[in-house]
Amino acid sequence: MKKDKCFYCHEKLEGGGENPHTTTIDFKRISCCSATCLADLEEYFEFVKANKRWCVGGLVIGMVLLTFSIVPFVISATLGVIILAVGWAILGATIYFFPAITTQAHFYFSLKFYKKAAKIAGVIMLTTTPLWFLMLIFAG
Repeated sequence: MKKDKCFYCHEKLEGGGENPHTTTIDFKRISCCSATCLADLEEYFEFVKANKRWCVGGLVIGMVLLTFSIVPFVISATLGVIILAVGWAILGATIYFFPAITTQAHFYFSLKFYKKAAKIAGVIMLTTTPLWFLMLIFAG
């Protein structure tokens, strides 16, 4: 990431000297524009660290259900669509509640932007889950 922008909000950093609002996360020196952004950044990465198991577990379970939802289609299309919808909902909820974003993801946008984008993606996935069940009604 460019060092002339805040990691959290992507505002330009003031001055060319040593920035007092810095921290080290994932062995990387990260600069922020203010103490507020630095506090929000550290709070977010503590949240990610504390909830890493939930995030990874939700992503793995959701992807396994999506990937292997084709197997029950051999037995019953209804069962296959239900498993697909559940996997889709688990992925949506995981992305919404645990938008775990690594320090490597911030080359072009701010952490604030990525958190907002993850929330929007999670809401879209959760609100489109009932469409899978509507497909059962119209396909049946």
